[in-house]
Amino acid sequence: MPKQETLDVLFSAEDIKKTFSYPEKVNLLKGVSLYVNRGESVSITGPSGSGKSTILSILGTLDKADSGKLFLFGKALPKRNFAKIRNEKIGFIFQNHNLLDEYTVLENLLIKAQIGRRRISKKSDSQNLALSLLEGMNLIHRKDFLAKLLSGGEKARVSIARAFMNDPEIILADEPTGNLDFEAASLVQTLLLETCKELNKSLIVVTHDLNFAKKCDRQYNISNGLLVEV
Repeated sequence: MPKQETLDVLFSAEDIKKTFSYPEKVNLLKGVSLYVNRGESVSITGPSGSGKSTILSILGTLDKADSGKLFLFGKALPKRNFAKIRNEKIGFIFQNHNLLDEYTVLENLLIKAQIGRRRISKKSDSQNLALSLLEGMNLIHRKDFLAKLLSGGEKARVSIARAFMNDPEIILADEPTGNLDFEAASLVQTLLLETCKELNKSLIVVTHDLNFAKKCDRQYNISNGLLVEV
């Protein structure tokens, strides 16, 4: 496993390699290793095309590495259980938010609970959690708004709230503030980092924003297919 400084490691990756052969062969990831402790935030920076989003997709089991291993609580993740692990242990935040425009803000959160086969009726645990998360994101007054009527910053905050709906161990965020203006981005960054700390969730975030990256507990930079801690 990669170099670790504490015994509280939640999630780690060892020697992840990924090559693309079309339209031409590119050795994108040449042995990526990283770890994140419980409740810790980690950022990954690097130029466009360096493999940041590919790393995040592999860490989230959305894409497959050519070789290498993922570990949760020190145990290697079996590939046959990737779907279950993804649904139960990982929360995702995407740059384009991936909200359902014709559903309300509250419904966008509850759909995540439905996928996990949990009750979503009024006063259910899932509904109470959704309302609490929206309160924390300063969005409770928007709970019955259709997602398509929200501003970019509000959509970003909804996507953050949704990521916590399955009570994941780790949040993976791909450029969560990349499309926002400075003021909206600053608010979203603060809410994301504070919520992870409050709920003791680990965070790995890919970003071009160096100021955002420096707000995280540790920072990695990708260069020539490898991650270097900075």
